[in-house]
Amino acid sequence: MKSVGQLYPILLSKDGLVIDGHHRQEAEGDWRTETLDHIDSEEKVILARAISNWHRRQIPREDKIEWINGLARIYLAEGLKVNAPNTRGSG
Repeated sequence: MKSVGQLYPILLSKDGLVIDGHHRQEAEGDWRTETLDHIDSEEKVILARAISNWHRRQIPREDKIEWINGLARIYLAEGLKVNAPNTRGSG
């Protein structure tokens, strides 16, 4: 790491929640941070976490479930109507 420096900052939401970089923060306390002021809701934090991590590493199943259930909770609270899936097949 010393030869190339810090390539990825710890990403923070407008409210200071860690979006990406939990492991970097644990490994080294003086890691560079970048606050993303447009990430200003729980929904945006969850989406930003999924987007920033999905392509870079293996995501534990539990994390994926937490993200998806978190979004579902938000959308249901906003009044999203959920239909039962079609289980009859296509014909």
